[in-house]
Amino acid sequence: MMHRSSILALSLMIGGTIHPVLAQTQRYPTPQELESLITPLQSRIATVQNSRPYRNQRTTAEKQRLATLVKAWSTLDPAVAPFLGEWRAIEETKSIYPSRTRGRVCIVQHELPASIRDNGLSLSFGTIANGQIQTEAFSILVRQGDFLGAAFVQNNHPYLYEYGNRGPLKASVDQQIRDRFNQAGCLTGLPK
Repeated sequence: MMHRSSILALSLMIGGTIHPVLAQTQRYPTPQELESLITPLQSRIATVQNSRPYRNQRTTAEKQRLATLVKAWSTLDPAVAPFLGEWRAIEETKSIYPSRTRGRVCIVQHELPASIRDNGLSLSFGTIANGQIQTEAFSILVRQGDFLGAAFVQNNHPYLYEYGNRGPLKASVDQQIRDRFNQAGCLTGLPK
């Protein structure tokens, strides 16, 4: 079994990014830490927004599907609507689905390489507070224009991992998590 320090070093060597699931401190970033992460993100967006994988290469049909879902949820649960969609980063996606519970979201994360855990697929939950998502994994998801930042604390130091290229949600989730997804009241579209 690989030690956390080895995993962290490997992460730094491979991507230069510290991933939120490794050696995460069991607390949310403070408001001051969050602000210290958002300011650099705002300037970084100008640099990365036209680079792959952040450039929006979605088709017109995909953009319309996302817009339709967000518009519908804007009347059902306006706090959740701005976060809905599949967000992409360099080696992973974070899909934020609505829930039957107002102010709650279901987060399906797919990571590469798939050997990290559970075939790289995980399901977690978050609640909306102050225009942000607080996840059960002690991270805070914030919107900045067309980007989503995942702020977390690792080894008592705050970090932010950014996602862009938001697209529509898949109509169904992987069989591996489908039962848990459904039992938790997660939805792939509008409530019936």
